[in-house]
Amino acid sequence: DQDITELSELDDIANEVSSLDLSNNFISSLAGISRFYKLESLIFRNNTITAVNDDFRDMPFLREVDLSFNELLKSVGDFAFFSLPSLEYISFADCSELEWFGHRSVYDSYSLNEIDFSFTKIKALSEHLTTYCPSLRSIVLDGIDISCSCLNTWMFETKVVQMPEDNNCDYGELKKIDICAPILIPHDEVSVIEGEELFIRCLALGEPTVTVRLFDQDDNVVGYRKGKDNQRVV
Repeated sequence: DQDITELSELDDIANEVSSLDLSNNFISSLAGISRFYKLESLIFRNNTITAVNDDFRDMPFLREVDLSFNELLKSVGDFAFFSLPSLEYISFADCSELEWFGHRSVYDSYSLNEIDFSFTKIKALSEHLTTYCPSLRSIVLDGIDISCSCLNTWMFETKVVQMPEDNNCDYGELKKIDICAPILIPHDEVSVIEGEELFIRCLALGEPTVTVRLFDQDDNVVGYRKGKDNQRVV
């Protein structure tokens, strides 16, 4: 059937099916997928979803989810695949607009073996993925231009990640401690009378979230800022 727009149209079979192929429809939301309690395999290629939120809940038998070729999919939120004990495989291959994968998206899905991000816009992934999913053996990144950032150095230190052959990141002999070392920016000398307030504002932004610390001449931390909104005055 290529005319389905909502999962609710299948409510009459929700308690019966163990395998479901809904490819090439016009379904824009996965809300209600948890009603398919006995589901083991979901093939959901080429639909119109834009996000995966906490839709996959209480599905103890679900082993594989194929969301490939959902070209409007942009984000996978935290706890999207929360605590799915049988889940082994997820594919986002050719979801050409996918750029965000929350680091807790697969929290406590401890049987997960492989995630395929081929030909997406994913630029960075958190190393917490391997902590939350200790069985994870393969993260496929074919066709992706990986961001050369501190956040991604772990990918070059593990066998779990299958790096694209043409990736532009070559850390060579650099160690993570060098790549992620704090950047020290000296400030012009300012004279302040004792008891007066001094306001210093830094607008540095980055990924992961930038933490700014202010040091006095004796290297004591006298103020800090994390993120763009949480300001602290010295």
